[in-house]
Amino acid sequence: RNFMRSTRSKRGPCFIATAVYADEPYALELTLLRNFRDRRLRPYWLGRQMIWAYYRLSPVIATWLAHSPASKELARKSLTAFTQKL
Repeated sequence: RNFMRSTRSKRGPCFIATAVYADEPYALELTLLRNFRDRRLRPYWLGRQMIWAYYRLSPVIATWLAHSPASKELARKSLTAFTQKL
């Protein structure tokens, strides 16, 4: 039940992307990733499971990225490349 509540929001947090694009709070990538989550993942059971796992793991990863500039830059490049394919 808690899982369903955490995945119900259409504009919930993207912890990792928010940490990676902290200097650009309105980055296009944030919108693209949220749309991917809401339109491509959320409608399907497996997608909702992936969202649930993301919400469980990503706060710790986002905190780590915020304190590791090299890892943050690598994550930023990876997310930017991913969003360019959406």
